Amino acid sequence: MEILEVPKTLEQLEAEGATIELKAVFKEGGLRLAPVADPARPGFYLGVEKLSEDEKKNRTYYIEPEKLVLRIKEGTTFNLSDEVDKLNWRWVKYSPHIAMSFVEAQQGTQIWYYVHVQERESQEHISRLESRVKAGNLILADDPINYISRARLTGMDMRGQTIIEIKEYLLDTASTHPQKILDSYDEGQIGIRLAVLNALDKGVINFDGHVYTYNNVTLGMSEDSIIDYVGLSRNRQLFELIQRDLKDYGFASTESAKSPVIAKKEDKAVTMDTDRVRGGA
Repeated sequence: MEILEVPKTLEQLEAEGATIELKAVFKEGGLRLAPVADPARPGFYLGVEKLSEDEKKNRTYYIEPEKLVLRIKEGTTFNLSDEVDKLNWRWVKYSPHIAMSFVEAQQGTQIWYYVHVQERESQEHISRLESRVKAGNLILADDPINYISRARLTGMDMRGQTIIEIKEYLLDTASTHPQKILDSYDEGQIGIRLAVLNALDKGVINFDGHVYTYNNVTLGMSEDSIIDYVGLSRNRQLFELIQRDLKDYGFASTESAKSPVIAKKEDKAVTMDTDRVRGGA
């Protein structure tokens, strides 16, 4: 049986003197690159060794950053076992137009080319697909009564919309931004966050236009500040009181603040208020 090689990192490829290949984000044209000045050291360039005139005499090739311009195009390669390519790659990789991976290229606005490593790109693609599947499965296995809260945890307030609309949004998000969905099911502080969101929706926590309060206790001026406040160990009893009040609306309490405070399957469906004034950032 053939053993598949583990995808290599860029650092491993550089250490092994392998060949680096650049792929274009945009399939048209090329790009002319020059070494990037070091913002921390005037007169120096990123990835370029500063040599004296005597040192230059002992080199078969060296970089003159003020004079060098290199043309990059689709499929340009740097053989790191070759001295010229190795020295050029050292400064080329600092260009703001070069990304170290396809994923990084998708996150930048000035990226023209990225380092292509087939095994690594395949592994990253597989990881993205697995994240989408995992996120979708979490939604399908969840009780629909929790969909409003899950949407809220992704940053979307969908109170007043139908369950099918919310489910559609969650599944679309699982496909386009799976990490948002995965985070909404991550245990972390979700118990506290969901309890606070549910308490806000049902008026257990009140907002007067300036501050949020529970009974006579001031909780903060934003939803995040509420979560931080009730999450403190010294405020554990306050959090338990909020959970107790939520039981009247069909929400399950939890033994641990790290566990999701969501409605159980046997609990009745909860109708969310849609006309309550909201505030905070």
